[in-house]
Amino acid sequence: MEVKRFSELSEEKLDKIINKHFSHWSQYSELMTLENTIYKFKELYAKNKDIPYGIALIDNDEIIGFCVLKKDDLKFYPEYNPWISDVMIFDQHRGKGNGIKLISAAKEELKKI
Repeated sequence: MEVKRFSELSEEKLDKIINKHFSHWSQYSELMTLENTIYKFKELYAKNKDIPYGIALIDNDEIIGFCVLKKDDLKFYPEYNPWISDVMIFDQHRGKGNGIKLISAAKEELKKI
């Protein structure tokens, strides 16, 4: 199992992440658009060298899950920083401890910064 930044992923893998994020969260927000989600994930989370940026948990070249590392929450909890956001484990990989692995990897990434 390995952790890769969004910038290291193929276009196909990043699109899979974008579609998973959008299909899940757009049902809760009428303001969320696919165009804005694509922009955030491809232009912000995949190109930044510093936070915010995204990481994916990969096993045998398959995406297990992903999250975004941010400076803070901006809205409700700006006093807590840094912030691990947009955490998702793909359905078929849930219940196997992958969420713990992803959060542990995110915490290690944040320690580097």
